[in-house]
Amino acid sequence: MIVDYLQRGIVMNKQKDQNAETIRLEQLWAGEFGDEYTDRNRKAEESRGPFWEALIRQLCPRNVLEVGCNLGANLHWLLRYMPIQAVYGIDINLKALGEIQKRHPGLGAIWSPAENCLSEIAGLIWFLRWAF
Repeated sequence: MIVDYLQRGIVMNKQKDQNAETIRLEQLWAGEFGDEYTDRNRKAEESRGPFWEALIRQLCPRNVLEVGCNLGANLHWLLRYMPIQAVYGIDINLKALGEIQKRHPGLGAIWSPAENCLSEIAGLIWFLRWAF
């Protein structure tokens, strides 16, 4: 009984630690650090073309969702081979999402923290099922 109680306490403490770390990382990426990352990666898409071209030819995806898409360096290449209605992104940094909308108006890029990401994905899956 005591061992069982202690084990539950350890699990609960680990969950609290994980939740605190999740919050810390979300705040980090949503704030100045994430903004600076976005600024540093404006030209990141330039070198990714051959990788995405080969992967798209091999997998032939119908829909793509990138979680943590930032300013869309990967989505940029996906849009060369797929219709904009089939490409989606989720990120927590508003500056990055604003940049995606400037580069690719109409792209389904939404804001979501990690803890809500699964419900956002479920909503997108529902939308995809009924919209196309």
